[in-house]
Amino acid sequence: MIKKKNRGFTLIETMVTLAILGLIMLAATSVYKGSTMLWIKTDQQRDVQQNARIALQQMIREIRQAGYVFGNADTGSGGNGPAIDTAEANRIVFNAVVRDVDGSGGKGKELDWAVNVDTETITFSIPFGTTKVQRHSVSRGGETNDKDFTFPAVKVTGLNFAYKDSVGAPLASPVVGDPRYDIRYIEIVLTVSKGVGQEGTAAGKETFILRGGVSPPNLN
Repeated sequence: MIKKKNRGFTLIETMVTLAILGLIMLAATSVYKGSTMLWIKTDQQRDVQQNARIALQQMIREIRQAGYVFGNADTGSGGNGPAIDTAEANRIVFNAVVRDVDGSGGKGKELDWAVNVDTETITFSIPFGTTKVQRHSVSRGGETNDKDFTFPAVKVTGLNFAYKDSVGAPLASPVVGDPRYDIRYIEIVLTVSKGVGQEGTAAGKETFILRGGVSPPNLN
């Protein structure tokens, strides 16, 4: 007769097996955690850049409207003065056409812009002591309106403007006096930052720099 010998795992074999399984689970957990953190980081980066891009595009869109019906002409020649009133490295103030009041047409349709066009004096800057871009406007009737570009856990750390003339030559900043009439191109650099940890508050910040430019047609 053949007697079968049944024996189970020894204590040492069981401990070794559990240790190996533990290492495998630890490695799998580490990979999963790393992937999750990378996804969160990438998602935060996308949100920050998207929000900043919205603010940058709005500034470009409005600065493009700089100028009145009389263009960028001196008041002595029948114009309204420089379309860009203040041209500093960190602040721009300009006169913009915002809407056709009576809907009677565009500049090329002999529209009396001095009567029918609503205008605003608009300022883009970062108010002192804040981390946001502010749009300050004054309508032709004197009504003021402030709007801030703010985003959750995002800090605006820089807003810079550079000015060029019709041949692309940089103008010294701030642009004062008659050289304001020479401005044909405005470059905008927006710098924002956000923490990459939980809720954007943990140590370790990332900075994003977005650039854009605009040539207001009314300045030509």
